[in-house]
Amino acid sequence: MIEPSDQSLLARCYEGLLTLCWIMARCYEALLTLGWIMARCYEAFLTLGWIMAQFYEGLRTLGWIMARCYEGLRTLGWIMARCYEGLRTLGWIMARCYEGLLTLGWIMARCYEGLRTLGWIMARCYEGLRTLGWIMARCYEALRTLGWIMARCYEGLLGWIMAPGAMKDS
Repeated sequence: MIEPSDQSLLARCYEGLLTLCWIMARCYEALLTLGWIMARCYEAFLTLGWIMAQFYEGLRTLGWIMARCYEGLRTLGWIMARCYEGLRTLGWIMARCYEGLLTLGWIMARCYEGLRTLGWIMARCYEGLRTLGWIMARCYEALRTLGWIMARCYEGLLGWIMAPGAMKDS
């Protein structure tokens, strides 16, 4: 027979289980939201990678153009050797072009360093996201284990309530 104090205890156990289920539902919703955020971060990194690839292609094209400029300057030097009268003026122009190419080379080196740093940052972000995924997997496993324990508690309470003679009046 269930005593009134036992019924109160059963009611508190049931309320505790309900509260635990509510907390687990909120944890699950938080994990879903975190997964959505991680998916958006992954998409942003993909876009950033695409932009970096386009920038790299641009730098490659610029390098090709610089190589063509260099070949043009060599040809121009040959012409200058043939044309002594225009040599001084042309030499001054070439000096300015050389300075521009040096500056452009310096700028390209800074861009390369920036891209390398950005790649390093992206690698750290990826590692962080991977760690966060690992943590989420552990949380999921813990919630699954807690759900299993709650199911066993529920089965035990149900068995106790439904036991032969448990609900008879005294």
